[in-house]
Amino acid sequence: MLCPAAASAAQPHDHEGERWTRTVAVNNEHVLTTDQLFWAGISGVVYLPATVAPADFSHSNLPVGIQIIGPNYGDHTCIEFARLIEENFGGFVPPPVYD
Repeated sequence: MLCPAAASAAQPHDHEGERWTRTVAVNNEHVLTTDQLFWAGISGVVYLPATVAPADFSHSNLPVGIQIIGPNYGDHTCIEFARLIEENFGGFVPPPVYD
């Protein structure tokens, strides 16, 4: 199964206040950052393996990931699919500050 890695693209680091009070913009609305955990938890709640691969960039040039959820004991399948995505769609690109 393919699904988002999170509800938004990568976000700036924010360590102000408590984790459960921080927000992030999703479709021009501010939502709690803890709502992002939904996508990370979707595979874990049913004990399935998952791998996240770089998929593209947002309009703001922030990385967007795709989550690959595999069958029970399908770890190698998820990882191989992520490798194929990287091979065919460009894969990880370091941010400009790391060039």
